[in-house]
Amino acid sequence: MRSIFAGICFLIQAIFITNYISAADNEQLVTELKIYNNDTTYRHQYIYDNQHNKVLETVSFQTPGLQWENLQQSEFIYSDNVLVTRLLKNWVDSNWKTTYRYDYSDYTANNRTEIQSVVDGANLNQIHKSSVFSQNDSTFIFSEFTNTPSGWQLISVKKNITRNSVLISSEVNYYNNGVSTLRYKNSYTYNAKSLMSEMLTEKDVNGVFENEKLTSWYYKKGTNLISSQRMKLWLPEIGWENNQMQIFTYNAENKQETEVNYLWRTEFWEKQNKLEFQYDSNGKLKCRKLFIPKYHQWRNTVSVNYVPNETEKKIDISSVYGFWGGNTGELVTSYIPLEINNELVLQKAKQITVQYSDYNDITQNTASKTLKVYPNPSNGIFYFDANMCSATGWVVLDMSGKIIREKQLTEMTGVVDISDMPKGLYMLKINTNEQIYTCKLSKL
Repeated sequence: MRSIFAGICFLIQAIFITNYISAADNEQLVTELKIYNNDTTYRHQYIYDNQHNKVLETVSFQTPGLQWENLQQSEFIYSDNVLVTRLLKNWVDSNWKTTYRYDYSDYTANNRTEIQSVVDGANLNQIHKSSVFSQNDSTFIFSEFTNTPSGWQLISVKKNITRNSVLISSEVNYYNNGVSTLRYKNSYTYNAKSLMSEMLTEKDVNGVFENEKLTSWYYKKGTNLISSQRMKLWLPEIGWENNQMQIFTYNAENKQETEVNYLWRTEFWEKQNKLEFQYDSNGKLKCRKLFIPKYHQWRNTVSVNYVPNETEKKIDISSVYGFWGGNTGELVTSYIPLEINNELVLQKAKQITVQYSDYNDITQNTASKTLKVYPNPSNGIFYFDANMCSATGWVVLDMSGKIIREKQLTEMTGVVDISDMPKGLYMLKINTNEQIYTCKLSKL
């Protein structure tokens, strides 16, 4: 079950991780992410508009001795600063081919609809729909549908009940061919400081909700920092029985120092692993160590090191063997946690390099006052607001006037990719129904 419980626990865990991991400060945005794993390096490049919305993410890869090759791309299209369309593309025959399209409508704080479509040329085949709407000020309904020959068929419904903007209960119902097959309910309680203290998970058995899990949170005195999290399972023959436990400790600055995970073994808690966090003089995380219990001692197996370079605006992250499990200091693949633009990422890798820029350096308007092409200069991938100008196509010419690339647009997209062209200056002409926009491009 990908239950609400999993989501809540992830959010609780995210509070800790984002408290000590940050790929960039709040006034900075990540522009490039390089992920090193075995013999392949993956590169994620990000482009933002002047409102700091992500408009393009391009993924490429490189193997030793070879050039970078495009792999995947996600394009985000906005209207009045609200996301209306997302395009997922694959690199096929030296062109970006859209494979999936997501359209968003009725987008308000409490109501929105998302429709996912498979793209086949100019044809759209709608396959999935999700919607959120507020039934009233305290009830919110989340619904998912799949498209069938007979029309949209319900997959799941989740109902959240709030009181004074605080979540009180959440119920999810799963369907198969229109028939309810599985139903869960979570009920939440809070302490005197309005911090979540318990979550009771119940499962529908023959139309009656029965106990399944009970998760409890305890807090460090005088703070909102969780000191322990405990889960119990309901066994009809004996009642509640311990299952899992996490214990957290903090330093004098209330930054997390350790996390110890336990499993219940009939009569005692058995240690599973321990995380230890070390910080630099500025309070930034510099090392996260993973320990496992061996021969009645904690043995360091993997350490993740974070090395910031403010001059070059980057962070180098490496995963290495500790004392136990391999050659100390040797690179090893592990799951590396980091925060990218306030989004928690758990990335499998040996090394990661995060490149970031200040807000003021993200975009540059080198075109007309009404059309922005950015970033410019760039490594060959440029972007313009196709939604604003209703572009019908574009042409890239070299400085002698020779056409080197052109594209007729059958969908709303603002990507201009000349990453495989030599470095230098080029001229971009964007055709619309009303006029032609011209802009000089600089490829680094």
